[in-house]
Amino acid sequence: MNPAPLSKETMDAAVGYLLDAQAAPEDTALRGRIEAWLDETPEHRQAWTQARKAWAVLGDVERAQRAPSSTATVLPFTPRARSQPTYRRVMASLGALAASVALALAISPSLLLRLSADYATDTGELRDVQLPDGTRVTLGARSAIDVDLTGNERRVRLVAGEAWFDVARDPAHPFVVASGRTETRVLGTAFEVRSGREQTQVGVARGHVRVSASGNSEDLLPGDRVLVDNASGAMREDKVPVASLAGWREGYLFAENATVGEVVEEMRRYDKGWIVLADKALAARRITGLYDARRPAAALAAIVEPAGGSITRVTPYLTIIRAR
Repeated sequence: MNPAPLSKETMDAAVGYLLDAQAAPEDTALRGRIEAWLDETPEHRQAWTQARKAWAVLGDVERAQRAPSSTATVLPFTPRARSQPTYRRVMASLGALAASVALALAISPSLLLRLSADYATDTGELRDVQLPDGTRVTLGARSAIDVDLTGNERRVRLVAGEAWFDVARDPAHPFVVASGRTETRVLGTAFEVRSGREQTQVGVARGHVRVSASGNSEDLLPGDRVLVDNASGAMREDKVPVASLAGWREGYLFAENATVGEVVEEMRRYDKGWIVLADKALAARRITGLYDARRPAAALAAIVEPAGGSITRVTPYLTIIRAR
């Protein structure tokens, strides 16, 4: 059986640690952090092994080195003096690795979405769908829904990403959208649901909806938005201009006091390559702005550079973001 595809977050961490290790090969504290990270899960070791292959190609580690066991030592990291690579060679090697990794990460999730959902989109794709009950749905990039209209209520599960719903009114059959622990219940309205790693967002343009999660609930009217913590179900409600809702339908991402990490995660659904955000402090910085997702490279620069980050575009398949 083939191993499950590694997440981008795990591969990002592996490449970030690899770059740090090559920049500071004598840093024993860094070595300890890397070894502790490797011991956390088998996936971390698998990701580390894939990243190390780039160095093996250049002869900077023993070509015969095997993947480490759960107790093996993967370090030292110091390359042999005679074959120490230039930065350009390192980046080229990582770029070659990224091409294959990005292909797996880009294709596998899309395939899984299409196999597990009734309607799905690819990287950078928007799709309009009309359900059999007359409800119109717009799916954002790398988004997917399951639909069940056969019971006493019409149920849609947001499997991934974001969706805009213009619900056909049918009082006898309430319309429910589920996303993780969050349920949004309506009769007839227009609203968006966005599913993120840490929170789910619901915003209402027309009508009246009730959002519930883990025993908490909020009633929303036009211009209301609620952010639901995916872990605890805690809710935070605020007001937004109706016209600003679901700007992604026009190719724009609006971030309001969001972290760089959250916005970069959104951009990954529009860029076919592998985006590595290798600095936790930079990822935690907060930004507000409107970004054109139809131009991913320019959007990333607008997101990262004002926050003190720099972007290295190694190949079309690999972008590395670090603090300046």
